[in-house]
Amino acid sequence: MSKPAASPIVLEHNKRLSECLLWRHLEAYYTQFGQDAWKHIPLYPTSNPYIAETYAELVLQFLLEAQDTLNRDQPLYILELATGTGTFSFYMLQHLTAKLSSFEALAGLRWCYVMTDFAEKNIQAWQENPIFQPFVEAGRLDFSVYRPDTQCGLSLQQGQPFHTGGNPLIALANYFFDSLPQELFRVDGGQLLEGRVRFSVPTFPLSTDPGEAMASLKKEEFFIPMTGPYSEDPVWQGVLDHYTHQFEEASFLLPVGTFRCLDNLRALSHQRLVLLSSDKGFTRPSYMKGHFEQHYALHHGAFSFMVNYDAIGRYMESHGGVCLKTDDPNPMVATAMAILEPPDQPTSPWEQTRHAFHRNLIQQNPLNDLFYAQGFLFNAGTAKPSEQLDTYMAMIRLAQYDPVIFCGCAEKIYERLNHSSKGQRTCLAEALFRVEKNVFSIRAEHNTLFWIGKLYYGLAQRDAIYVDEALRVFQRALEILGEADCYSMFHVAACYEMQGKDALALSHYQTAARYLTTCELTQAAIARLSARLAGPQNP
Repeated sequence: MSKPAASPIVLEHNKRLSECLLWRHLEAYYTQFGQDAWKHIPLYPTSNPYIAETYAELVLQFLLEAQDTLNRDQPLYILELATGTGTFSFYMLQHLTAKLSSFEALAGLRWCYVMTDFAEKNIQAWQENPIFQPFVEAGRLDFSVYRPDTQCGLSLQQGQPFHTGGNPLIALANYFFDSLPQELFRVDGGQLLEGRVRFSVPTFPLSTDPGEAMASLKKEEFFIPMTGPYSEDPVWQGVLDHYTHQFEEASFLLPVGTFRCLDNLRALSHQRLVLLSSDKGFTRPSYMKGHFEQHYALHHGAFSFMVNYDAIGRYMESHGGVCLKTDDPNPMVATAMAILEPPDQPTSPWEQTRHAFHRNLIQQNPLNDLFYAQGFLFNAGTAKPSEQLDTYMAMIRLAQYDPVIFCGCAEKIYERLNHSSKGQRTCLAEALFRVEKNVFSIRAEHNTLFWIGKLYYGLAQRDAIYVDEALRVFQRALEILGEADCYSMFHVAACYEMQGKDALALSHYQTAARYLTTCELTQAAIARLSARLAGPQNP
């Protein structure tokens, strides 16, 4: 007779997510391992030359627009939060040095980059790394032990007191907000519910290996009605109230640790703050619709949640700032830029900065695409079909929706649609729209139109809203080449059948059959629709 399974051992029960043991474990992990933590934690998406050049360009455009309000007698500080390995810092320092020295309008501007972390092991590693010494000697780099979610002020390692001197504070936060405490909420029938979590393990004590210890944790969520306001802060509560009124059914994380961080940065900067942040997260409110569990990603002994950039944008806007965000429905990395000025400061439309953000991160989002496109170099043969789909889509976007590149990827994308997510299908529909805009010569690029139509048709098999677009594109192709374009004719018929227009569908299948004389699919469709239109026969 087998022994009954042992009951799980409960470590915590009925805890708010922001107060649970996860955050203590995460702090201990980073404190213990220092630089070695990044042997297991994703690094490349926000620590590569492209993102550094993009950030430096955005900083440049902001400073050019703000040049008349800068205090040249005081340093301008660029504060990197949770710096980690220093890889991004190295690229950023090179690009800032090159760009800011190239404009006469910024001549004489004293700027200093500050690398920060709460783990002292990391600060020691940067100071001992000779690659940073030229920047230190030039007065362009300093270091600080700093926890922005709990500290307002900070001290610099090189002995200078930190104060902005009336200049804006530029804060950079990559792969940071996903590791700050968050709160769990749900809207059910228009009512706001507050989340609670329960953590258990199958055996005790926990493994001494951080990865095994994290993997053994089981998180369970449950929800209770809110009996009053969650927060006395009107901005925090305003974000919650907005979601309660906006959604009938929704699940979301409120980034309370990030809000505390931004509260402190606003105070540190005297309300003159520029924030640039990239992370695994989302910017579209539609991401929150529905009831689902909030999972975290494991990275050996560390973990990360999705970042609610919609909530962060609402926070900054409620304090009088502007917030620019990427808008990718299926992001690997989301990016936001917020600009906050004191109430007595003359407002600016920030036209150059907005344009630079749109050109570099919205018109395209190479931060995502460069990551996905690595699949062609490193894992083309072993990647899952859904990952291969991301790779082909990335190539199309990096090529600025070029019809030739699109045609090279289209059949492979079609073959992998069965493995696609809703977000991937939304991205594909947006890409098809952009590729069609680039069709210059319809006759020469007819193959492009066919594949645009066929991929719309593939999407329509999963979501009927796309059938009208598929029909429109195939009809556009037929207008040029006529009925001899039998494959487009076949798909026009298939679209009509999908819409329930059987007579029109049969007519077009019959036309296609004049050219597709041996196509079994066409003959089967004619037989199927002929029988359906004839109706039941008397015996």
